[in-house]
Amino acid sequence: MTPSPGRLVGVLLLAGAVLASCVAEPPAGGTAVAADDARSQAEPLDIAVATARADLAARLDLAGEMIDVVEARSVTWASGDLGCPEPGMSYPQVLTPGVLVVLSAGGARYHYHGGRGGAPAYCPEDRIRPPVQGGESDRWK
Repeated sequence: MTPSPGRLVGVLLLAGAVLASCVAEPPAGGTAVAADDARSQAEPLDIAVATARADLAARLDLAGEMIDVVEARSVTWASGDLGCPEPGMSYPQVLTPGVLVVLSAGGARYHYHGGRGGAPAYCPEDRIRPPVQGGESDRWK
């Protein structure tokens, strides 16, 4: 069954509206950037810190402003466990680029470990392993 011309125009208009809503306003003299692309251009370390801070705020039922950033840097983990191995699990034994975020709230420190591009996860104190020395620089590549 062939759609009527009026129905086809309606579908095309709807598709155009959906696509237009996915594109951010172009900068002056620039080109349009998809919303996901704009977010991916943000500094990965800033995103990791914001993610860790939001998780800790929810975990402790605190306002984000009550949480201090002690350390945030790109690191190289010794293996796929990202410096936070779970008991009974096995991980690839390969150097893994990632991020370390250490936060402070109420006099206690909280470690968040993550891989490159992934959201960092809370690492309990008894599982914390340091990143390898002489690893990747403190800049994301």
